[in-house]
Amino acid sequence: MLLNEELADWSAAYLAMWIALESFDPNADRCSDPVSFGDREERIKTAQNAIARLEQRHGIADEKQQDIRAFHKHLKRLIDGNPFGAAVVKLSQRLRDTGSSLADQSVIAAGMASR
Repeated sequence: MLLNEELADWSAAYLAMWIALESFDPNADRCSDPVSFGDREERIKTAQNAIARLEQRHGIADEKQQDIRAFHKHLKRLIDGNPFGAAVVKLSQRLRDTGSSLADQSVIAAGMASR
């Protein structure tokens, strides 16, 4: 099966941002991860690399800039010791949901293109 690379890259970035924020969530169940995503620093680096890869390969559309800016804003606050509050929970859930949706779309779009 083919894969729409741009959508897959966006999915990877959104999911990496979610995983990075989740590393600060005191209620996250670390034992439920099917694989190791690394420690907090590795998760943050993965998200930063995914964003950089997007900028280099595809550019970043204005509507997605807002999510990336929100990610960086909340990440900085969490690193500075602020709590994992309601605003971060809401952003984290949106990043996870968007990343999952983009992953699905990347496969659907590729499947439609191969017909």
